[in-house]
Amino acid sequence: MGWLQRLTGRAESAQQDVAELLSTPRLFRVTSETVSLDDRETVRRWLRELDPDLQQQVHIRRPGGAIAAISDRRVLQPAGTEGSTFSRR
Repeated sequence: MGWLQRLTGRAESAQQDVAELLSTPRLFRVTSETVSLDDRETVRRWLRELDPDLQQQVHIRRPGGAIAAISDRRVLQPAGTEGSTFSRR
């Protein structure tokens, strides 16, 4: 993907060890905010406050690759409880 960074004017090293918040408030409009991974409070706040209505994503970029977190409207179930019912006896 080096050709993409050269095309967009971003240096490859500029995208290492950062977190980026992407939002799509309107169709064909994307806003982004980038912080260093050293700013843990900001990254944690972004992850806690992901808004599915704004189609927000948090991308963590490291030298070995990237990982993305997205928000959806599902309610998470504790592991091992899907499809089971609990009753009091």
